[in-house]
Amino acid sequence: MPGKPSYEILKQQVKDLKAKLKSSISFETHEKEIKSLKSKLSDEEIAKNSARSVLEVNPNPIVIYDMDGKVEYLNKCLV
Repeated sequence: MPGKPSYEILKQQVKDLKAKLKSSISFETHEKEIKSLKSKLSDEEIAKNSARSVLEVNPNPIVIYDMDGKVEYLNKCLV
């Protein structure tokens, strides 16, 4: 029958288990943050796509310029 583990071995095992638990909790927290960011990104993408579709179906010419005066968008009416 093997002997009982030493105090130092048990202390190290407890330390290792605490580290695993801490990383597990941290992973779950990060996973929740990622899901939250993805849902926000999805909302932003939906809004962006909705705005773009309104621009594309508009029969009037629409041009969008950036702050430097470069054309960022032309609707199909101008192409």
